[in-house]
Amino acid sequence: MRSVLLIFLLIVVLFSCKKENTKPAWDVDVVTPLVSTTMTIRDIVNDTVLQVNTDSSVSLVYKSSFYDFNLDEILKVPDTTIEYTAKLSMLKINDIIVEDGVSLGSIAMKDKEDNGPTGSVYLAIINGLNNGQPTDIPAMPTQNYNDITLDATDYFETITVSEGFIDITIDNELPMPITDLIFVIKNEINQQVIVTDTFAVINTGETVTSQKALSNITIEGILKGNISLQSPGANAVIIDDTARAVTATINIHDIKITSALAKFPNQNIIELNDKLKIDIDDKQINELTVKNGSVTIEVHNTLPEEINFEYRMPKVLKNNQPLVFIGVVPAAQNGGVYSDIIDLSEYEMDMRGANNDTVNTLDYTLSASIDSTGNLIPLSLNDSIYLLSSFSELTPSYAEGWFGNELVSETGESDIDILPELENASVNFDDVKLSISIENKVGVMAGIQFNNIKAINTHNNSEASLQIPSNYSPFIIEKPVNSGSSIIIPTYNEMLLNESNSNPSDLINILPNKISYNLDFKTNYGLIAPAVGAGTDFIYSETTVKADLNIEIPLSFVASNIVLTDTVDLNIDNIAEIESGIFYMFSYNGFPLDANIQMYLLDDNLVITDSMFVETNLVYAASVDDNTGRVEGAMRTSLRIDLPSKKFFKVLNTDKVKIVTSFDTKPNSEHVKIYSDYEIKFKLTGDFTYKIR
Repeated sequence: MRSVLLIFLLIVVLFSCKKENTKPAWDVDVVTPLVSTTMTIRDIVNDTVLQVNTDSSVSLVYKSSFYDFNLDEILKVPDTTIEYTAKLSMLKINDIIVEDGVSLGSIAMKDKEDNGPTGSVYLAIINGLNNGQPTDIPAMPTQNYNDITLDATDYFETITVSEGFIDITIDNELPMPITDLIFVIKNEINQQVIVTDTFAVINTGETVTSQKALSNITIEGILKGNISLQSPGANAVIIDDTARAVTATINIHDIKITSALAKFPNQNIIELNDKLKIDIDDKQINELTVKNGSVTIEVHNTLPEEINFEYRMPKVLKNNQPLVFIGVVPAAQNGGVYSDIIDLSEYEMDMRGANNDTVNTLDYTLSASIDSTGNLIPLSLNDSIYLLSSFSELTPSYAEGWFGNELVSETGESDIDILPELENASVNFDDVKLSISIENKVGVMAGIQFNNIKAINTHNNSEASLQIPSNYSPFIIEKPVNSGSSIIIPTYNEMLLNESNSNPSDLINILPNKISYNLDFKTNYGLIAPAVGAGTDFIYSETTVKADLNIEIPLSFVASNIVLTDTVDLNIDNIAEIESGIFYMFSYNGFPLDANIQMYLLDDNLVITDSMFVETNLVYAASVDDNTGRVEGAMRTSLRIDLPSKKFFKVLNTDKVKIVTSFDTKPNSEHVKIYSDYEIKFKLTGDFTYKIR
């Protein structure tokens, strides 16, 4: 019984115990690939500058514009002004003409007055008229006719003449000759004698004229004339009309006025044809089309009458219509000023003159007139019409002619982007080729003297000056053909520089980020001016002479600290199961360059938080075949990476790493040539111990 009880208790105890740790557990070592990446020369240099040659070697090709020469520097049209003053001395007044005479009847009645009704001259004239028979007219003694009124008030009230002329014309229609005719003209009020003249003989049917000069004299509107005359008589004349007369015509003309109170008829007071000469140094401009600019005009009037004017340039055209200002200048008492402005954009200027025999010249006409009001107008020598016309800020869109021997000196600096990735590297390139190409769209031949072209590295303050061969000093650029449109086929002129005639490698080896230049640009270098108007230079706006710096750098160099970088994902699965491990870096270097490797851990913002290696690790260069000069095969290097536990788990929890490879040529004295198929591969693996449960 006791033994049965003991067996029962043992069974109860065994079945009442808790069952634990029923799953098996063991440690497993697993090698896991984590990172794989490949780097080529394109990770150093932008694809746009890479040139793969036929032998798969690589050259870097750069083109950088460093100088533009434009229209404003070669052709500047100065502001130009026309000034013209038309004073009263230049004012034209119509000829002043008055007329009077002595008839046959007046002679008969004068003889009767002087000698009574039996006067022989009186009787002969009256009897001849009455009987119609031929009559003898006896000799006539002197007759005087005083205070004959000559009325010029249709022209003026008073006029002071500085100079001019008065013509006295005697027309004898009497049946007998006139002798010893004395003619005196004087002012009515002040009795000043204007002119005295004598005519010895005036035969029947004859007209004679005498001209006298006028000088510094005032003429009144009402003049008085005194005439004395004689006659030797005539035989057997028929007297059929006693109105037949000896007539005096007074013509005052070509006068210059000092002052006047006059009625001016409708008349032109200015008729001017002149030329505007534009001073453009030694240039000869035949034609010019305006891109921007304007012409302004002001006309000032001191006369008490408004003036009509027209200012015209017949060879300045837009849509075949000439440049013209037409307007009315108010009378002086009403302001006396007219002003206007015209935009000259798209106007075409023919600057060869009316006869196409000059240059830099614009023909113009100015005309002005007054309309008569019938009123007496006071005028003086100080009264004037003043024209001011100004051409301002003319910018050509096209010009043609001879642009002279213009010398323009230029100093400048431009950015150049040569291998910025190698900013901190030290390189020595071999066999660099450099050219300066000039694209000329300006229709003028020129010579460029490059005084200095300098490469500058502002990061390390290094400089190198380019040596210009003597055969490029100066560098001649040819002009393109004028096609008649703004689409210009440029000329291309190239200066070729290499190690045999210059030092381009010196410039490139400092890895410049700027190019500075100092040059002299001379148009029509070595040429003399052609015949006037025969120049064929031309230029359109927006066209330039453009200088480009072209650089070809074969990737053959001595270098240190050339850096390749790549950021890649770190792919580690089942991190929680990893207890420990070792990393291995395998590299396959296809470059003939030793490389120092470092790998950095990055956070989510791609900021470096730590490095894989305490110091960089060396990856050996690939071997180069002495016969082909090319890499024989990639050099394999493996690196074991043992990390402290804390850093090990930091790596496990990192999503991205940055691989930095710094290359150096080996040996340092030899240039290494790079081919397009060269590459370096990296593979990161982890030999991890997983706790498998």
